[in-house]
Amino acid sequence: TCKKNLKEKNCDDESNKKTVYELKNNCGFLTKRNKRLVIQFRNYKEGEDKLNFQRENLMLFTSWRTEPSLLDSDLPTKFGEKLEVIQTNRSNYCKYDSVFDNIEVDLLEEDEENEEESTIAPQFKILDLNETPSDFQLEIPHTEKVVSTAESMRFPLPNLLPECEFLSLIKSLNEKQRKYLLNLTNLVKTNPSEPFYHFLSGGAGVGKSTLINAIKQVLERFWVHQPNNKPEDITILAVAPTGKAAIGINGTTIDSAFGFGFNIKDKLRIGRMLNSDTRNTLACTLHKLKLIILDEISMCSFYKFQAMNSVLQEIFENNKPFGGVSVITVGDFNQL
Repeated sequence: TCKKNLKEKNCDDESNKKTVYELKNNCGFLTKRNKRLVIQFRNYKEGEDKLNFQRENLMLFTSWRTEPSLLDSDLPTKFGEKLEVIQTNRSNYCKYDSVFDNIEVDLLEEDEENEEESTIAPQFKILDLNETPSDFQLEIPHTEKVVSTAESMRFPLPNLLPECEFLSLIKSLNEKQRKYLLNLTNLVKTNPSEPFYHFLSGGAGVGKSTLINAIKQVLERFWVHQPNNKPEDITILAVAPTGKAAIGINGTTIDSAFGFGFNIKDKLRIGRMLNSDTRNTLACTLHKLKLIILDEISMCSFYKFQAMNSVLQEIFENNKPFGGVSVITVGDFNQL
């Protein structure tokens, strides 16, 4: 192995000067970057997930050669040994942590307020005095279209692909994906009342989103033809922690789907996640729900995952895991 005993030298580029470091034993060169880059990371909170918080900080703010050598060690001990280095480096690169935390809190509170306002049924909005302008010549407004419960709760309705696009999607799956889809379909058909809980893992770019869309198309086609089912019934709910991830699977965010606000921990502590109105609305909308697909599981906090379980138990009025609804989680726990 090459020890990074570096000898600095300068070389002239056509447009600018770059600093080049020559590695020992003729192992090559390293060029110092002229432009800074932004690294995206999960930003675990120590009070919420202590082990992942330590792992993330060790990977970001300490030097290490191989990932297994770092992660296979005793993380709490290693974190304690490197704490001073981590704090010094974090202060250099994350100078505005407290500012961003305050912004995040403000945005979450604003989203919660907007969500409360959006729960007013469209046909009763004329009664909302705060939105009515003070004008004696106010015209009678046009009757607004009454949106469905699914639309008001931001649930994407089932959208089956045309046959040619559906076949093209299935053909794009690799052998392992196709085998899993066949086994899953057989499981659903042979044990329709037995919930299952699967975890699909894989790195970036391996086709996880493609497989999710294939699962949705195949199972929605099966369930829509079952007795007493309607095309608009929501049988599969695809969710993700972030809006960007939700768009990739034609789904919605966890917060939008279940009406989570900023005070999830308080509601979990009380033991009641929903008020009666929200619970009744969700129960009517999701009464045919068979499967939840949760993408980017590595970005979902323990509390939010636990809150999903509690909400579904409230909706379906039982103590089964996730209210008796099957769950497929997808993601890569090796990602930050």
